[in-house]
Amino acid sequence: MTDKRRLSSIILSAVVIIAIAVAGTLYLADRGVVSGARMIAFPGEVPESTVLAALVRADIDDAAGISTVLVPLSDFSRIITVPLQNADKRALQGDPRRTPFLDELTLRFSVRGPDNTDWNVLYLPGSSRTRDEAVARELAGLGRNWAWDAAEPEGSSRWLVLPSLAWAVWLITGNPRRDRLRRALWVVSCLPLLLAPDPGAPVLFIVCSAALVVASRHVLSGAAARLALILWPHTTVCVALLALKPGFIPFFGASIVLAVATTYLRPRLERLAIRRWLHARPEFRNLTLSGVHEYASRINRGLLVPVAVTVIMTMVLPSRTGSQIEGAPRFMIEHATGQGHLSADSLFEEHLAFQQAITYGRLGDFSLEDTTYAPVYRYREEGGRMQRFEDSVDTPSDWPAVTFKAAIMVLSNEGPASILIKQGK
Repeated sequence: MTDKRRLSSIILSAVVIIAIAVAGTLYLADRGVVSGARMIAFPGEVPESTVLAALVRADIDDAAGISTVLVPLSDFSRIITVPLQNADKRALQGDPRRTPFLDELTLRFSVRGPDNTDWNVLYLPGSSRTRDEAVARELAGLGRNWAWDAAEPEGSSRWLVLPSLAWAVWLITGNPRRDRLRRALWVVSCLPLLLAPDPGAPVLFIVCSAALVVASRHVLSGAAARLALILWPHTTVCVALLALKPGFIPFFGASIVLAVATTYLRPRLERLAIRRWLHARPEFRNLTLSGVHEYASRINRGLLVPVAVTVIMTMVLPSRTGSQIEGAPRFMIEHATGQGHLSADSLFEEHLAFQQAITYGRLGDFSLEDTTYAPVYRYREEGGRMQRFEDSVDTPSDWPAVTFKAAIMVLSNEGPASILIKQGK
């Protein structure tokens, strides 16, 4: 087989790797993952400012509440930014400035509690276990009458490590025999990835160990210039996993440290391993890259099996329960489903266009169904005569991009439906 055909075989198998690993990653990312924002709720008699102050003590200053989320609202002379709480009081039902955007957004900040009273809701962007622990620690000081939508933590089934271990054994014991110590060291450097309590960890372990072995073989064969072409599928899978599962980053960092240490210590370990021989084993240099390409192709084809087995096992095996977060509340927020409204961006754009129309358009011309409008006639005196002129109109670019980000973030997540008492609490 020529070098071109072997290279094509590597690329084809790489595409299959990406298809299976990324598809498995997307499935694993949806397994037990919370939404992009954490919801917390507390009884109506607890001031929102008290809860916000407690969150600030936990270094969380980006909480979105009805008193902090800004929305654009017309005062009939210009468009201003006001907190949603203010806008809700100023634009009451029947007010021409009231839009579905305000109605839907207001609903997201209240929910009926277990005692049939109103509870207020806050949204915390960027949910993670570290953030959840900080929230629970601070809000526990306010009492146990609060709620969130954090599910019981789950970890991956212990059986999921079996395909990874079988892969490691195959990778180490396979041919060529003279590289077994080197391959074993690369596998050991990737072992921290299996400690991550997530079903996607074995996939990351398999892909990373394969990448290190293939890269090492190319470097030793004098083909380091081809690494970018050979390893792009492995890099794509690793980036996808780390982006979808930020919790992998510490374990990935530990593997990088071990890989660097392996690179430094490997020559010394290899010298110790060959002391029992009278002479060192002869070193061969590849005259062509056909053998290197065939080796990379065999590794890439081989990892398809454990990746596929891991994904299938994840689908059929139950997850084990992880450790409970200390200070977690005894109430759980149940998410609303099937709300069937327009997207958050559409609701906001329609609201802003309507505020512009009602402020700068001719009286009676504005309509929620038609966001275009004819500007009202405006006059000013010039040279003793009244001249009609075109007034400037506010646009979304008049405000910083982050001004209404919190409102759109809240609408982009499922709202609260009810509050339940956790079982066993």
